[in-house]
Amino acid sequence: MLRGGGLNQKAFINAHNFKTLNDLLEQVIAIDKDENLFKQMLSQPVFADPTFVPKKQAEMLAFLDNIFSQTPKQANRRKNEYFFKNYDFDYKLMTSLLQTRERFAKTLLIRILKKLKIIKLIKKIFPFKP
Repeated sequence: MLRGGGLNQKAFINAHNFKTLNDLLEQVIAIDKDENLFKQMLSQPVFADPTFVPKKQAEMLAFLDNIFSQTPKQANRRKNEYFFKNYDFDYKLMTSLLQTRERFAKTLLIRILKKLKIIKLIKKIFPFKP
């Protein structure tokens, strides 16, 4: 069941309402044979509460409005940067890898490879697309 609205039990066949699979199949066959019963089921609203969909739409619009009407400073959810900089493993790993890459980029070997245009050749052979 959906929170706050719920589905209209007359709009679909709920398998939990049947004791056996044969009982469920008999109901499906009965609806398939009776056109009026089939049309009656199709004409039922999906949700038991007719105001469920408009309420959920209003909630979603209010939620999105709240997100996009905030300044970037208000929208910042990382309140304790000290915690993330010192204890967040992914942050530490990322900064460590970037620092290693920067140190490696400054080495003599890389400068020589750039001068010889080998780096461009390697990038052509192995294109990196993040």
